[in-house]
Amino acid sequence: MKYSELRFEMPVRLFHDEDDEDKIMKQLDNGEMPEYVIGYQRHFIEDIRSWGDAYTAVRTPESVKKKGFDSTRVDLVDGDTFICSWKRSKFEEKYDEHMGRLKEHNKSLEEMIEERAWELVEEILSDEENNNTELK
Repeated sequence: MKYSELRFEMPVRLFHDEDDEDKIMKQLDNGEMPEYVIGYQRHFIEDIRSWGDAYTAVRTPESVKKKGFDSTRVDLVDGDTFICSWKRSKFEEKYDEHMGRLKEHNKSLEEMIEERAWELVEEILSDEENNNTELK
């Protein structure tokens, strides 16, 4: 596993006109979704404090009641919060998949460490045997 893959990758909406917040806010106030692209953020699992349901600002509470939430709010331990464009169910599915990969990675590391430790023990015992043989 590459070091960068240790981080959990989540899609986020990046708005086209971030320099003009007033324009974006007007669009949202008018019920229009501003132009955006999907980008990604990566965070270590231990940096994620919590997550919960969220919905895009152009949706009404009635729409959410009928169709459900369409996003996930992610809270980080440093106090930062962002909106992931996955529904919570998909977020949790991907989170669990990532945790499974991390578990396998950690298991592989532990096995490598244990194997190397036994090799070192064998080398030390072999050296001691050779030294004892030479002394006789």
